[in-house]
Amino acid sequence: MILTVTLNPCVHRYLQYRETEPSATVVRGVKARASSGGKGLNAARVIVQLGGEAVALSTASGATGELLRECLARERVPAELVPVAAPTRVSTCIWDVAHQRFREFLEEGAGGDEVAAQGLRDRFAALLPRVSTVTINGSTPTGAFESLPLEFVATARAAGKRVVLDAYGSAAIAASRVPPHWVRANLDEVCTTFGLTGTQALERFRADLGAEGVVVSDGPGALHCVTATEHLVATPPSIQQVSAVGSGDALTGAFALALERGFSLVEALKQGSAAGSANAEQLLICEFALDRWRALAAEVVVRSVR
Repeated sequence: MILTVTLNPCVHRYLQYRETEPSATVVRGVKARASSGGKGLNAARVIVQLGGEAVALSTASGATGELLRECLARERVPAELVPVAAPTRVSTCIWDVAHQRFREFLEEGAGGDEVAAQGLRDRFAALLPRVSTVTINGSTPTGAFESLPLEFVATARAAGKRVVLDAYGSAAIAASRVPPHWVRANLDEVCTTFGLTGTQALERFRADLGAEGVVVSDGPGALHCVTATEHLVATPPSIQQVSAVGSGDALTGAFALALERGFSLVEALKQGSAAGSANAEQLLICEFALDRWRALAAEVVVRSVR
């Protein structure tokens, strides 16, 4: 089983409409739905869709927190949600059918106090014996939660669990120094957070951290995987992109699950890359057809450059 940790969750609210010319003040015929959101919750949803077992640790509060619980139940993602003071934030995803245009409006997260932080520590400690892989995902709100990624990575490693860090910001920098077994990021995140200048710096970056491997995606471009002995590059298939939001989370979930199932690193990269591509082909974040995922995985090409 895989435990995903999301310290800054949200509810994804999707609005699909058809823009008119001139634009209407009141837009009718809007289609709406909601799903759980935040990098770890997205990854957990993919793991479950691919037939794996996942449990998600996160926070929830207010009316939007209740909606988050309802979404997770509908998505069949088991979750431990710690209450916080501020309502769960909302990510509003708008899709204009007429112009094939997608935009996401993401509220800032508020985090929680020391009571909530201790609640997360307690739930993490209770869940850890049940799982073999832990993923620490996304941003960390400032305040009492800032030390948690480092604590969770260190605790999981000490317990003999595989740890994947897919996070950014100062809390991710601290957590990376433990280190995790795997660091997962997109190229912009790894450059901004860790000060890298491009994929040519990945081998030195991994060696300095002492991590088992680093997996870095570059949007629809190549996926780089660097270990102590290899530098693999996975080329995803060509697709018609609708929205890439959540593609990195889909990649992380599928990659972690493939490792959990004992697949080779090459196969894990294929499955992760295919999940990212399948996600990008449609509007709903981290919800895609298994048959399409399998077809895309067969088209991923992995080559060694070292």
